[in-house]
Amino acid sequence: MLFRSDAVTLSDVNLLLGTTTGTKIGTATSQKLAFYNSTPIIQPVNTVAINDVLVNLGLRASGGSSNFTTDIKLNNVGTGLFIKEGTNATMGTATLTAGTVTVSTTKVTANSRIYLTVNGGTLTNVGAVYISARSAGTSFTISSMNILDASDVAWVIVEPN
Repeated sequence: MLFRSDAVTLSDVNLLLGTTTGTKIGTATSQKLAFYNSTPIIQPVNTVAINDVLVNLGLRASGGSSNFTTDIKLNNVGTGLFIKEGTNATMGTATLTAGTVTVSTTKVTANSRIYLTVNGGTLTNVGAVYISARSAGTSFTISSMNILDASDVAWVIVEPN
């Protein structure tokens, strides 16, 4: 069946598809597709975030955050969780000076769970590390039980739901 370029309105129509071979929508990655009056796009490359794909296809409105209503499972050996570090990040490293360091990030909240681990650096006076202060939306302070501690501390912020 060939379709014309002018639009045809269909209402209350179900598409019946074959059950043996299946049906393709598009037969090449360069063919364009879109939904809900969005601009048609070619097949996105595998580095495009899934949320961007859904928005660009018109299957999800833009804005807001990507919510998952199920567990996120990494079912293949060798897969992992990758979190970008940088300004206002939820993960990073900091170096203690005289047993303390303040980490600036807008991502910290009053309810944040901040996980710490010593991650190298000067390891001669390592003490137990803990969060000694926080200012929601601004920063948190990592302190060591040893005032001479100059180790590097890795941290990650997780928010409870």
